[in-house]
Amino acid sequence: MPPTEGPRTEPRVPRPGARARRARSGASARERDLESAKPDSGDERSNPPSRLRRFFRWLLLIGFVAGLLLAAATAGYMRYLDTTITRTFEGRRWSVPAVIYAQPVELYPGALLSMKSLEATLERLGYRAVSARPQPGAFRRDRGALDIHLRAFPFPDQPRDIQRIRVHFQNDVILEITDSDGQMIPIIALDPAAIGSFFPSHGEDRIVLAPDQVPTLLTETLKAVEDQNFDTHHGFDPLGILRAFLANVRAGEVQQGGSTLTQQLVKSFYLSNRRTIERKLREVG
Repeated sequence: MPPTEGPRTEPRVPRPGARARRARSGASARERDLESAKPDSGDERSNPPSRLRRFFRWLLLIGFVAGLLLAAATAGYMRYLDTTITRTFEGRRWSVPAVIYAQPVELYPGALLSMKSLEATLERLGYRAVSARPQPGAFRRDRGALDIHLRAFPFPDQPRDIQRIRVHFQNDVILEITDSDGQMIPIIALDPAAIGSFFPSHGEDRIVLAPDQVPTLLTETLKAVEDQNFDTHHGFDPLGILRAFLANVRAGEVQQGGSTLTQQLVKSFYLSNRRTIERKLREVG
């Protein structure tokens, strides 16, 4: 009996269209893999600006911290200068001259003193004769008496405030002394006369003048010789310092300092006479 044959299967022949679609899909997959393997061009463009921004942020942070430290250091130095100036001026209170006073004239009932002599004494003390009600430092003759408005004076035993008194005379003798309320005064002293003054630390006499007491010619001459831009600068003159620097460079040695009158005051009060850059910077500060 001949063997029976099973059903034969025909080999499947792929259709041309399906093969082309598979080829295209495979190529697309490979292209996607290649694209994913490539570095992102956007990242390449964004990385440098990102690093630059981080650099500028750090730079700004460092500048901010440095500014704070500089401000704190400047404030501390200004505080140090203020303390130094205050301490120096407090320590030089005794630089004003010591005044020598004469024995004050004492007035009391029974004193042998005529009205004319008392008027002359008051005028020597700087009192003014007036016809109206006297103010402090003035006196007025009223029939047989003198109305005197005494100035305040720091007597060692007890300081005296301004005070009005009335001195009555009889036959060139003080009869009685009353205050503004009519109360009797047993004894009272006039202002003592200043007979001299001197600086104890220097052993010499000096006259302390207020700015308005100094002759204008003297101040203008001083500015013309020492500090021609005194009225325009704020304590130091940059052009003057530059001019002195160029002169020293040309001379090869320190010949000029370029200090203003203000800087000279600071030097004489707080610094030394050493010609150094540190001292110059402290003068400007």
